[in-house]
Amino acid sequence: MPKKLFLLPLGLLFFSCYISNPFVNKYRFTPQISVDSVIPNLNLSEAISDMARKLCPYVSSRTIIVTDFVDLETLKPGRSGLLLSELLKSELSQVCHTKVVQVEFSKYFTIGENGLRVLTRNVEELKGVSQPVMVAVVGTFNLSQNKLYLFSHVINIQTGVVYRIVGEKVGYRIEGYTIFQ
Repeated sequence: MPKKLFLLPLGLLFFSCYISNPFVNKYRFTPQISVDSVIPNLNLSEAISDMARKLCPYVSSRTIIVTDFVDLETLKPGRSGLLLSELLKSELSQVCHTKVVQVEFSKYFTIGENGLRVLTRNVEELKGVSQPVMVAVVGTFNLSQNKLYLFSHVINIQTGVVYRIVGEKVGYRIEGYTIFQ
């Protein structure tokens, strides 16, 4: 009998520690999933459409350049950045009646920790890619725990003045290997 009386409080103590433990069920194991496996599986049409509508007053009836979206952590576009820029180009073209110039700067420019870098010393090569465009839409994204943040900046290429910054947030959750919105 005395052993049972001793085991009962001991069992209750362990059970109460288990229930009050802040790490139980709060941090379930979820596998590490890459940015490029999350973003293409999200429904981004509403967020990109909203972003385009907010940008319309600044880009309508103009010829613009839309850069690839870059990840704020790596400063590289990856597959997700290419997808996001294509979605935004499509919406700007359809919703705002904007002419989007397709320019491949990647072979001449990179973005690194110290900002934009020119990868050529031959000025004639750079003149070959110049376009009669005054406005660029520069996109960035950040994937944090359960949220994708998208940002677009409308920038005057000549002066560097930012006319407008638009942000959108898309929520999601991951359970196992499945992504839910």
